[in-house]
Order: sequence, then C-alpha cells, then structure tokens
Amino acid sequence: MGVARLVVLAYLTIGFAARREWRDERFRRLYLPTTRHRKQDVSVLFSDLAGFTSFSERSAPGKVAELLSTY
Repeated sequence: MGVARLVVLAYLTIGFAARREWRDERFRRLYLPTTRHRKQDVSVLFSDLAGFTSFSERSAPGKVAELLSTY
C-alpha cells in the first residue's frame, strides 16, 4: 500500500473515531457549554522527520526535546 493511501486511511480513521467520540460524548464534562454550538475550521499537520527514530534512540532526552521544540 502506498504512502499516500496510508495517509488517506489515517485521516479517515481519525475522522471516524473523532466523530464517534463526539457523538458518544464520553468527554462531555471537558467541553464548554458553547462548544457544541460553535463551528470552527482547523488545520492539522502530520509530519515525519527523516531519521528521527534513530536520532532519538541514540540521543539524550534533552537533546531530542530541543530538536522537537525547534520544529
């Protein structure tokens, strides 16, 4: 399966799960009373840093956190 298909599958899976969670209202207490009455467009960015896994395995946690903070 190509990378583009996996990305699309991930978006669909997350979208379906988010809609189901919203409908189930499992986290109702966390929402403000106005949350359900408001619509807002948002952008979500998924990214992958080339070589990050091997970098994080051989680096100190502070150095990894510093790199991530830069991005």
